Amino acid sequence: MIIKYRTIYLTLILSFFIGVCILGEFVFSSTMGKDALLIANMEVEDIQLGSSYGMMAWLYQMIPSSLILVVTIFIGSMFILNVFKDANKNYNLLLLLFLCSVPCVLTISSFQKDLILVLFIIPVTMLILSNINNFAKLILISAIYISYAVVFRSYYYLITILFVGIYFFKVSNGHIRLSIILASICVFLLIPNTVYYSLQSSRDLVNLHRVGVNGEGYRTAFLNPLSPDSFFNFLYNYVYAILRLNFGFFFNSSIKDLVFMIYPLIYYYYVFKGLISQQVDKNFFAASLVLSHALVYFLFEPDTGSYARHLSSTLPYLAIVIASGFNMQKKYNFD
Repeated sequence: MIIKYRTIYLTLILSFFIGVCILGEFVFSSTMGKDALLIANMEVEDIQLGSSYGMMAWLYQMIPSSLILVVTIFIGSMFILNVFKDANKNYNLLLLLFLCSVPCVLTISSFQKDLILVLFIIPVTMLILSNINNFAKLILISAIYISYAVVFRSYYYLITILFVGIYFFKVSNGHIRLSIILASICVFLLIPNTVYYSLQSSRDLVNLHRVGVNGEGYRTAFLNPLSPDSFFNFLYNYVYAILRLNFGFFFNSSIKDLVFMIYPLIYYYYVFKGLISQQVDKNFFAASLVLSHALVYFLFEPDTGSYARHLSSTLPYLAIVIASGFNMQKKYNFD
């Protein structure tokens, strides 16, 4: 019966995903798919907008146009199968069905950077689930993330640094943890203000013409309340961004905002479960990667839709924690 349930849920989500790919993201959201269109235009018009878009345009040019949809469906299906492969209970299958609907619409249904990210995330999930020693996992996962940072998104360097930092904080004793905290505070206080500005000003650059304008995708856009030109202003803006991105319902109060509030809160519930694991196991590695992504997203995400899109790319990691939790219940007869 478990196999039957998994087959039913997989059939549902794969059918939905393929439908989104064929009909186009614009059927579900008029603001989605713009990256894919921009990449296609760069290939046609030879637009130069930066290395990440340039690399995607090069890939777009290398693949025959008749195969773009096939490649998209293939990679997206790999993502979905990776999410569901260890699910073994009706409840977590249903939960994953809900969670996976977001990347099906926002992340993996068009040829853009988040789709190619899947080719990096799947090897990472394989490493997390492997039996190699933890330090080797740390090195290999970091190497994969650095390679993605080099080719596509430079902020993945920050994600890698946080991931490594969380790992060493976990394996350290109390005295070393205290030293890490104090050293981190000193570093933050000594960082030049220009660094804080460069980290956080991108949100204002993107949203300056969007806030207060009745346009598609502009409704949840927000600006930093303070100029990010000092540590304390940076910290205030960071906390404000966490509230705006995770509790958008209290700022805009629509059904869509309620969904976009529930979605990340589910993530952080399971991230917390993974992080409190007594051992440095697969749950900890998976949860720490999701947390590392989120901590960086709070720096620059301009609205809740963009935040959900990027966060949903980490669903294969979260699925490890979800499946492990229910497997543990079964093992110890908690149900």
